[in-house]
Amino acid sequence: MSKELLTKNDIVISSQVVNEFVSVTIKKKILLPERSVYYAKEFMDIFHFSIISQKTIKHSFEIMEKYKFSNWDCLIIASALENGCTILYTEDMQHGQIIEKNLKVINPFIIEKMLL
Repeated sequence: MSKELLTKNDIVISSQVVNEFVSVTIKKKILLPERSVYYAKEFMDIFHFSIISQKTIKHSFEIMEKYKFSNWDCLIIASALENGCTILYTEDMQHGQIIEKNLKVINPFIIEKMLL
């Protein structure tokens, strides 16, 4: 199911998410550094790439005050909202939550478990 999500939808990925991917996969020894960078470059080529701007950061502070999410999660949310996303796929936030009346949080791994 997760693979289908990546190939069937119009996906936006932020500069922060790409950098987090590289950091986590190397730190946790999930991938060798060269493989991690290879995949990060692929993500940037395949998906719509959104750079975290000053405007995004300021928006994330407003979201952090309102929802009490972590700074890093708020940057992801702000970027998603700025790019007109209606679904945010993540395992780090509450599945089904609606943010700013427009962005629904979906944990793709919960969906997979429900289908098994």
